Amino acid sequence: MSGNIASLRKEFFQLKKDLLSSILSVGISLILFPFLLGMENSLKGPIFSYIEAFIMYAIFSLPYLILIGVPVHIVSRVATKNMKTYKWVTSFFLHVIPALLIGYFLFKNTLFFLGSTVVISVIFFSVGYLLNSIGASKRQKLIIALLPFILWLLILIPTILTETTNKALMNEPNPEVEVLVNETSFKPRPSFCWNSDGSAGCFEDKEPFLLPIDPIGEEIQTNGDVTVKVLLHNTERSYTIEAYYFDEENSIQKVTGDPHSFTLPQHIQEQAVKVIATMDSSKKGSFFIPIRTGNR
Repeated sequence: MSGNIASLRKEFFQLKKDLLSSILSVGISLILFPFLLGMENSLKGPIFSYIEAFIMYAIFSLPYLILIGVPVHIVSRVATKNMKTYKWVTSFFLHVIPALLIGYFLFKNTLFFLGSTVVISVIFFSVGYLLNSIGASKRQKLIIALLPFILWLLILIPTILTETTNKALMNEPNPEVEVLVNETSFKPRPSFCWNSDGSAGCFEDKEPFLLPIDPIGEEIQTNGDVTVKVLLHNTERSYTIEAYYFDEENSIQKVTGDPHSFTLPQHIQEQAVKVIATMDSSKKGSFFIPIRTGNR
């Protein structure tokens, strides 16, 4: 009888530990969530940004932490309580594997959020270890306490490298553009666009336009085939060329550079041909080449 009472007391004490461990894990996770997701760097300032991010992520993540994180945390403790060897290694994987699966199911299109779910699972594991490990050295406890932060830094490395690269690309000067039309040099007025999403956010106007009778500035006078070569000066980056022009039926046609030159057919209408140069950094430069052929 006394043995059963002692066992119940021990189990009750462990449940209180589980409750404390869960509360601490949820609290630490909510506090660190804005930093994990980088929302502390708002233009409004770090304090107000952090508070806003904390509230937003708490509303979103608290149900998942309570309904998924806490049960997984308790189940992993129960599943490993009688293990003599590899107890904490098993507990670690019992925390991380469900986080990977659930994170992939919820955020499979955003791997950065998947990494955050793994970090949160390691926070649950670390808190449980620090509260329940018996006989662990101070060094072991320190390593386990730092484990979520070490993992977070490892996940951040690609982001840091990408941001560094993006910053360098943003500060990279635009090249000078020269166009040779049948060996006649022409200096267009290009506009450049780049963003960190592979320039996917750049607006691309791919439409040429017919020239009016009156001159519009510097123009290229030519007849017969029109051979165009696009040169980007003051840059070592490789680039590709595509151009758009009106054919005889006023339909827009596309021609691709080979690699930096292209030929337009004879007797095209007088028009401003639209050219887009895409560099290997994904930066795009676009400009018009006004060509006079005598064909109106």
